[in-house]
Parts: sequence; structure tokens; C-alpha cells
Amino acid sequence: AKLMAKNGHKCVAVQDRWGAVVNHDGLDLAALDAHVADPGNVRRTVAGFKGGDAVSDRQFWRTQADICIPAALQDVITPDIAEDIKVKLIAEGANGPTQAAAETILLKRGIHMIPDIIANAGGVTVSYYEWVQNLQMSSWTLAEVNTRLEQCMRDNYGLILDIAENRRPENHPQYAALVKTIGRPITVREAAMALALERIKDHYALEGFSQ
Repeated sequence: AKLMAKNGHKCVAVQDRWGAVVNHDGLDLAALDAHVADPGNVRRTVAGFKGGDAVSDRQFWRTQADICIPAALQDVITPDIAEDIKVKLIAEGANGPTQAAAETILLKRGIHMIPDIIANAGGVTVSYYEWVQNLQMSSWTLAEVNTRLEQCMRDNYGLILDIAENRRPENHPQYAALVKTIGRPITVREAAMALALERIKDHYALEGFSQ
């Protein structure tokens, strides 16, 4: 939320297990941070924040917005929520936050999904970067790590969209020989899994199986 706010976006609603707050003019994230960190706020919850209106769980999921980022629990977006949610895009920050039946409803409603397998892959990608640095006995700057990470995420998400839309990745010629489309459009989640499996297959073809 903070990164997006720095780029001119507004965070209009935040929820945790104890409550939810909404401000259609945009929540003051610094003030919300201070509220959560207040020693008197034993549960460290957004509930009770004076910079937004307290709303029910149902009202939270019906809040009008462009993007929803479920970033904590699994299976929080149920079919009922999928019928009511008022967003254009869902980016899964958590592992498996959208139930399968709910995703079917969302896609039929034209709501785009960025599945967890790519949307929250930044952490493990940077863990890989740490491994590479250790092997090389080198140290990258934070700016270099962030630049590499952003390029990696952008490139791979572009490839996934190419596969989902049954489009050869002409803008990524270095991958053209490796990436195969399914032959028909598929969901972005299916495309992400297809790319992952294709790369595993190519690795085993190159290195062979090991015990």
C-alpha cells in the first residue's frame, strides 16, 4: 500500500482479523501505522482508527476500488464475495486467498487475476538472489536488488500473459524457443503453472534426474 501510495494511488480500505476501516478519500497510511503501533493497541489492529469509518466484513468486500490485494489468509475470497466484490483487478499477495469456485465467478465477471504464484514470488526470488551473492562472495546494493527484482517480475508476468492469451512472446525473443502456448486461451493461473512446468521439464532435459 505504501509503495502504491508513493506512486499516486489511494488506499481506500484495510482489513485485519479484528476489523476494517474505509476512507474513500484515501487512508493516511502513516497515521494508520502509528495507530497500529500504539502500545495501547494491544491487538495491533486497524480497528478503532479515527482516520476511517469502521465497516463490517461484508461492507469491506463491497468497497468500490480498482485493485484488491488479499495479502494474509487462504480462502478469504469465497463465491459469495466474488459475486459482490467491486474491483477490476485482484492481485494475490497471500497463498491461495481465492477459492477455486470464486475464481470462476470473478473471471466470468471480467475481473482480472494476478495469481499468487507470480504476484507474491518476490520473496523467494530475492532469496535466490541472496544465494547467488553468497556463491559469488559478492554483495549487491538494495537498488540493484530492487532493479533486478522488478525486471524479473515484469518479464515473467509478460510471458505468463502471452501464454494465457495464446500469443507467442515476440517481445521476449530469448524465451521464444522455450515457451510453448497451449493452443488456446487459458486463465492466467493456468498459464503461470504451464510456464513453471515447462521450465522444470527443460531443466531435467538439460541436467537429467538426480536422487
